[in-house]
Amino acid sequence: MHTTGLYKAMLHYIIKCGHIVCCVLRALCGAIFLTGIRIFCGVGRGKRRLTGMVLLEHMGDIVASEPILRSLRRRHPRDYLVWATQRSYGDLIRHHPELDRVLSVQCYTEWRILQRLGLFDDSYDLHFEGYHCPVCGIYFGKKMGDRSLNFKNYYDRGNLLRVFSDSAGLPVENVSPRIYIPEVVAAKVASWDIPAPYIVIHGRARQAQRGWQDGKWMLLAQRILQKNNYSVVEIGLEPVLSNQADPRILSYCARTSLLEMAEIIRESRLFVGVESGPAHLANAVGTFGVIITGKYFGFSDYLPYSGAYADGSNARILRHEGPAAETDLEVVWNAVSEKLI
Repeated sequence: MHTTGLYKAMLHYIIKCGHIVCCVLRALCGAIFLTGIRIFCGVGRGKRRLTGMVLLEHMGDIVASEPILRSLRRRHPRDYLVWATQRSYGDLIRHHPELDRVLSVQCYTEWRILQRLGLFDDSYDLHFEGYHCPVCGIYFGKKMGDRSLNFKNYYDRGNLLRVFSDSAGLPVENVSPRIYIPEVVAAKVASWDIPAPYIVIHGRARQAQRGWQDGKWMLLAQRILQKNNYSVVEIGLEPVLSNQADPRILSYCARTSLLEMAEIIRESRLFVGVESGPAHLANAVGTFGVIITGKYFGFSDYLPYSGAYADGSNARILRHEGPAAETDLEVVWNAVSEKLI
């Protein structure tokens, strides 16, 4: 038993060392790329500097943080701005008019190596104090921004935009995020001929405790189809309406890119979902949202959104004192039906 434990510890150590070696190699490639930017894009000459910001994950966090990029551009109007994030989230910001380049980074260790090489003239880290690299398991303490923010208290400070801007040390106006969808993506989604008008549903969050019950989603979809001349389009990774045979219910779960998902939401009449990344997309594209929220870890009264979702002008945030799954069907249906009148 002791020998088995020793072998497992050795294997874990070897794998961890392998991750770190890969990080170093990727960082060296990134350093070559950034050096090329400095050479060929006029960075470092005159008043133009290379400024980087980093937020690696997840979808909702990156979308909610978009106003920070606009604020950063106002702060550094001539700089070459780079946002470092994981490759899977790059499209969320790739087409932003205020951003010069997306830097694909696999893990936080890779970013910190690049930062310590001194290639950035300015850099802003949106992560909280206590953030560990999930790949390498290495902890890096923050040296800039608000170090009092952590995973136990961040929602006590306010919405995600406020939290990430404080963490980076950048004051930001409380406005709605934006997402920029290129014409080629809009044309592709239009070619799918989704029956309009339609309502978008997103029922399964990444964290199970943010979800609503599948049976309630099915009853809600049935009421929408019975009372209104709408189709129901489900998005996300996993469906909650899988047992529905009605042809007016269409599933695009795990079938779209992030920007295609955003375009589907943008063209919808209404977004109904749990507190999750797609809800932040709905805020960013300006679609009215009915959002189901409840107690999340130690936070019972929190508001993740900024702008029109925060002030209620373009959303109904349904807060339940207990878990979101316990939210009554009638509460959700009343909010939906009021918008569809």
